[in-house]
Amino acid sequence: SGSDSNDGLSLGGAFASITQAVSAATSSTAIYVANGTYTNNNYGLGRLGGGAALTISNVANILLSALPGHMPKIAFDGSAGIVADGVTHLQISGFEVEGINQQITHDEAMADRLLHSARFSGRGIYIRRSSHVLISDNVVHDTPNSGIRVNVGDWVTIENNVVYNCTWWSSNAESAIVLAESLAVDTLDVVKMVIRRNTVFNNINRIPYYNSNYDDPQYLIDNQMHVARQY
Repeated sequence: SGSDSNDGLSLGGAFASITQAVSAATSSTAIYVANGTYTNNNYGLGRLGGGAALTISNVANILLSALPGHMPKIAFDGSAGIVADGVTHLQISGFEVEGINQQITHDEAMADRLLHSARFSGRGIYIRRSSHVLISDNVVHDTPNSGIRVNVGDWVTIENNVVYNCTWWSSNAESAIVLAESLAVDTLDVVKMVIRRNTVFNNINRIPYYNSNYDDPQYLIDNQMHVARQY
């Protein structure tokens, strides 16, 4: 019952879309989301290159949370459900994030194996270049690629989430929950990257991994990699 022409400052004046809330948000903003299903643009049209349902970038001190007593769904068939890029002090809690694994066949995914189209590579919650991040109490499922992934992050906690039926159709060989290429934002020698109390099951890489760079000897040298070959 919301409207993107509202001011978004009360339940009675709620926006209709999360994207409008994010657009209106500056640093130090709490965004509460009521029950409903929120999608990326052109959801359900079968396009290969759809974008994320929600993107938050270059802000600080952001709470993205279900309204108390609610569990909104973010359904996507593009590159991601939720993307955050360049955010410090971010919390994402209380969402169901649903991909389209049940709508994709093995033959379709194999045909896209070397193309990596967004439809077959979408991630549930994807965080990039961000620090002091808490991802908690979400249910993420049926995402073609990883369910929850953080790249180039620091001070990250991923806890009390349920992640299942993910990673089926991407050929990136990702996992249900991923911390990749972590980059320190300070010099503290303490535990800063935490994955705990998550329930994770039935996440399978069904499409063989392939990287064309592995055929380039200089690439292997530059990346200190070795190739095993069966004769």
